Amino acid sequence: NVARMAIEHLRAGVPSPGVAELLSAGRRRVLDEIEAELAALQEGAAGRRQRIIAANYGEGKSHTMNAVRAIGARERFLLSFRTVSRETRPDRTDRLYRKLVSGTYYPGIERPGIDPLLQEIAERPEAVQRLLRFAQTQLHPKIGYALEARLEGKLGDVEPLDGDLSGYLLPMPALR
Repeated sequence: NVARMAIEHLRAGVPSPGVAELLSAGRRRVLDEIEAELAALQEGAAGRRQRIIAANYGEGKSHTMNAVRAIGARERFLLSFRTVSRETRPDRTDRLYRKLVSGTYYPGIERPGIDPLLQEIAERPEAVQRLLRFAQTQLHPKIGYALEARLEGKLGDVEPLDGDLSGYLLPMPALR
């Protein structure tokens, strides 16, 4: 029973992704703001959107993030969540990037990671070319090489490439 599971999660203090959006008392203003920001992006508004949710232990950060994740999935957004801590400091972008990629959720997929996104892009040649052009002109050249090798199937084993794209870097010769 879903209701019983939700009550048990709340009683135990464990975030429940399945009911977070439904049980959002006291968070409606924040969730409405986030929904408005996502709607603006869908309508073509420029810019990046990020939000920092800060609170003390037990004040509902994970619950709020699960509600945001539900909204994002419903609206077909790719979302990433990361807790900033001593292990994932904002000034250590290499570590932060890895954590952001590992905390990325593709709409409709419960397991985090970028593989579902890469699989979908690989099935659409025009999307592959658009992403590769962007990577080659706007990102580090190494990311372009890794994406090209991954999306065009230049290597049989994609696991090292996925690791590289996730921040566990391969040497350049291995990508060429």
